[in-house]
Amino acid sequence: MRAVVEAARAETSDQEQDPVTERLARITAATANAEPSSPAASHTTQRGHGARRKRPAERALFPTVPKPATPLEPTAAPSRLTAPNQAVDPVLEAATSSSAVRTPSRPGARRSRDRISVAAGGRVRRPALVRLGRARATAALVLVLAAVGAAIPLSLHLGIQARPGPTGLQRQQAATRTAAAVWVTRYVTPGTTIGCDPLMCAGLKAHGLPSGDMRVLGPTSNPLAAQLIIVTSAVRDLFGSYVDTGAAPLVLTSIGAGKAKITIRVVAQQGRAQYLRDLAAGQLERKSTGSALLGNSRIVISAAASRDTTEGLVDNRLLLAIVVVAAAQPIDIVNFGNVAVDASSAIPLRYADLAVTGTAVRLSADAYVAALRKILSALGPGERPMRTTVELDGHQRVLRIQYGAPTEQVQQSSSTSANG
Repeated sequence: MRAVVEAARAETSDQEQDPVTERLARITAATANAEPSSPAASHTTQRGHGARRKRPAERALFPTVPKPATPLEPTAAPSRLTAPNQAVDPVLEAATSSSAVRTPSRPGARRSRDRISVAAGGRVRRPALVRLGRARATAALVLVLAAVGAAIPLSLHLGIQARPGPTGLQRQQAATRTAAAVWVTRYVTPGTTIGCDPLMCAGLKAHGLPSGDMRVLGPTSNPLAAQLIIVTSAVRDLFGSYVDTGAAPLVLTSIGAGKAKITIRVVAQQGRAQYLRDLAAGQLERKSTGSALLGNSRIVISAAASRDTTEGLVDNRLLLAIVVVAAAQPIDIVNFGNVAVDASSAIPLRYADLAVTGTAVRLSADAYVAALRKILSALGPGERPMRTTVELDGHQRVLRIQYGAPTEQVQQSSSTSANG
């Protein structure tokens, strides 16, 4: 019996303060001290206290006491300091943290330790890998819900944008219509009637042109009803080549290119033949008036401007304004011209640039501009320029006297009245 006790004590010393093992050792020691030396005493103890009947069980108890694989106290967390050439895997680090329980060495050991931990006032701890798996599942669920939430508005957006937008040509045509509307508001005489397709007329209206000045063109419209016509692709589809060869033979300006190209043309309201006759007659009249300017000592004129004058290319209204201004102030004509692209060469020039400094000017630039504007504003309604602006022609400041289009309609009206 003492040999058994000594073996139990030796086994107990190998354990680190295990409360259950120490308790069993104390019970065994107490049993050994109470063992009688004689058979009679032994028999008495067995009958009186039943201790002799428990001794075989106690002997059998020691070999069957499960030795815990590890101390029951929480193990210390592994140190984060690792070998220089090794990296810490965060997943494995979490799985082997102090909150995790080591894997049992044999079946039933985990259940035994759980009972011992609960009996000692502890709690059964779940493996960190289980908690980590649940955390990953929760994170995955959150990501799925976020993806679904983001996909819903995206699908709605794609559904809204599924309708085809304007093509490149349509955008180019819209930009060209806007440019044409701007040109009309700046360089066409107010009150002039203009033929246009519905979209172009809407653009003109948006830029301030009165609805009464527009003639909306359709399949049954007469293009000769307006003084000017804005030829878009829609208008060309309606009237074909008749616009170019019959209704409006002369181009005031071109805007854009290709299928988006727009031309603004003068309408031959009395027919093409009559229009061309009026145009030739007007040019002869302008040659005569221009030649008279060259002999005026109060007018200084450049070579290019002189050539335009003698060829009858200058608008009659502009020639009249120059004569009136020269009677009050000496002038220096730098050039004549039109604000246009690819205009017909027979279209009269509707602006003149007058130098505001130089030998012909005896006032300061600002005083001279103010004096000329005062003279021009005193002209009658049909003779007054559309606008006067100070421009920079190269390195020279000039006062631009601008008249609106068209020019030859006045000639047509005069010719028609004279013939009538």
